[in-house]
Amino acid sequence: MARPIVYLRGFAASQDEIDATVATPYMGFNLGSTKVRKSFDGEMIPFVFESPLVRLMKDEGYTDCFMDGAFVPQDGVVSAKSVWIFRYYDKGEEVSPQGGRRDMEAWAADLRVLIERIKRSVCQGDPAAEADFKVHLVAHSMGGLIARTYLQGYCTGKLPGSKLCDPMVDKVFTYGTPHNGIEMQGVNVPNLGKLDRMDLGNFNRKRMKEYLCLEDDAEANDLGTRFPPERFFCFVGTNHRDYEAFYGLSKHAVGPMSDGLVLMKNAYVKGSPRAYAHRSHSGPYGLVNSEEGYQNLRRFCLATCAWTSSCTWTRSRCRPTWPSSKPRPTRRARTPGSAASTTSAPPRACATRTTNCMSGARCLVLRCSRTTTR
Repeated sequence: MARPIVYLRGFAASQDEIDATVATPYMGFNLGSTKVRKSFDGEMIPFVFESPLVRLMKDEGYTDCFMDGAFVPQDGVVSAKSVWIFRYYDKGEEVSPQGGRRDMEAWAADLRVLIERIKRSVCQGDPAAEADFKVHLVAHSMGGLIARTYLQGYCTGKLPGSKLCDPMVDKVFTYGTPHNGIEMQGVNVPNLGKLDRMDLGNFNRKRMKEYLCLEDDAEANDLGTRFPPERFFCFVGTNHRDYEAFYGLSKHAVGPMSDGLVLMKNAYVKGSPRAYAHRSHSGPYGLVNSEEGYQNLRRFCLATCAWTSSCTWTRSRCRPTWPSSKPRPTRRARTPGSAASTTSAPPRACATRTTNCMSGARCLVLRCSRTTTR
């Protein structure tokens, strides 16, 4: 079943950064990268990753959510294979070249409005389609915290103005989200309230527990019971050296074992599947604009089948086969009480046939019979 994809961009620190992202239609999901890779024989090969958006269009047949210079009209028909951009830095319904800041709770409510709009465009009032309707949330950095605020706060009815409701979310995929906050030199960033001009307090664990509606004794990276962690994937970066934001100060303040902004230990939720890649938080070597990130996204969110395999191992004896040009060694007599050469455990890779043994004595080999189910 095809699901619409909703992309939530990450944190913009300054007003200039907010204005720059408001001025772009896809807010970073259309950014790719061109790199040079070294092959096994030493040859330098250029590699182009077009972007997650373009690859989804090429590989999976997705479309975007824009038409005639604007969002698809409220009553417009949109395919379920569509990518939507949650433009949360836009100033609500106000038409302005400048973006603005709001709190996490308000952004979660706005996300609900967007998902309901997508539902109307995709389902067109069909009861069967509406009953099965869900979206995938794909988020970078703080966008993942907005997704969690929606799931854990708004849809549970625990936030002001919210009510208990179906989140209509199938799976969540996050790139470099600080699920357990951001630390500088081992200290969690403070929440300065109204004095915080850049909203860094959103990454303070105490503040996070407020908008995630967690108990005081819970950890910030706890999903609670509202959304199954096995349907929540965390893509974690391990390259802090290539993160150049904040004039390169962030990677020095956060340090190794991070993507330059988020420590690896803080970049996942409890019980979730995750993957690690040598990528930085953003930039030319970032998580979102990487082939590694795209392949994990595609397999987790869009896979329609699962493969399982099992091996049945049987023991059998083999006789050595010797080249005619090589003299056959003399068989050594067994020492009384000693055992023949045996294999104590199956090899790491399954063998489809036995190989010739090159020892003088008979040996035990393992044959693998592999069965695969779909």
